[in-house]
Amino acid sequence: MININGAIRNVFVSQVYDDVPGLGVASCGHWIIKDHLLENRTRNDYLIIYCVGGSGVFVEGKKEYKIKQGMLFAAFPDIVHSYWCDENGWEIFFVHFGGDMAEKILGWTGLSVLNPVAKIGIRDELTEMFKQILSTAIDKKLNYEITAAGFLYQLLLQIKTCIVSTQVEKSKLQQAIDLKTNSIDEMAQCAEMSKFHFIREFKKATGITPGQYIIRRKITHAKELLLNKHLTVKEVAFKAGFKDPDYFSRAFKKHTGYKPERFRLISD
Repeated sequence: MININGAIRNVFVSQVYDDVPGLGVASCGHWIIKDHLLENRTRNDYLIIYCVGGSGVFVEGKKEYKIKQGMLFAAFPDIVHSYWCDENGWEIFFVHFGGDMAEKILGWTGLSVLNPVAKIGIRDELTEMFKQILSTAIDKKLNYEITAAGFLYQLLLQIKTCIVSTQVEKSKLQQAIDLKTNSIDEMAQCAEMSKFHFIREFKKATGITPGQYIIRRKITHAKELLLNKHLTVKEVAFKAGFKDPDYFSRAFKKHTGYKPERFRLISD
C-alpha cells in the first residue's frame, strides 16, 4: 500500500549505476508531507532518509523504530521495510542510490541492516549536502550524474562524521577529550579505562590514536601562536607543549606541509 499526500520535490536521476563507477544516485527529494505511508516495500537499491521536522515510524522486517526530528535511517536492498509519518506529518530529505561500492561505503558510516537508525540531531552540513544533490538533479547540467555522485559521497562522509561525533559525545571518551591534557594516562583515567583499552576505544571512535590527537591539538594551538610575531618559533614550540623545538618543526611540517617560519610568512 502506498499513500502519499503533500508538497514534495522528488527528482529522478538514473538507475544505470555503471554510468558512475562505484556510486550513483537514482533519485532524491525533499518532502514536507502529511498522510505519508509506504508499506511492505522492497527495492534493489539503498535509501537514506533524514528527518528534519516532525516524526514517524520506520519498520525493517519485524523491528519498529520511532523516528523523530534529527534522526536518520537507511533501508537496504531486498529487505522488506515500511515507513510513515505521524498525524502531524514530517519533513524529510532522502536519496536512493546504488553502485558496486554503495554497500561498503554505507556500512563504513556505521549504518547496517542490524543498525539502520542514527540519532544525530539537526546538522546544517547534512541538509546542505542533500540540497546540493537535489539542485544538481534538478538543474541537469552536463555530467550532472557524476556531480550528484560526488555530492553523495560527501554526504556519506558527513554522515560518518556525525555518527562518530554523536557516539563520542555520549561516552566517557568525550570527558577525556575535554580534559585538555597531554597525558594519555590521565585521559584513560578520566575515561575510566585501562590505558590499552582507552587507546583502542579512542581510535575506534575517532579514527586516530590519542597520541595523534594530542599532536594535532598542539599543532592547532601552535598555528594560533605563530600569528603573534613577538614570539620566536622556539617560544611557540614550548607554549604549544613541545619540549623539543626541532621535533616541533618536523611535526608542524608533517601536519601542515610548511615549516613554522614559512607558515608565519604565508599567514600575513
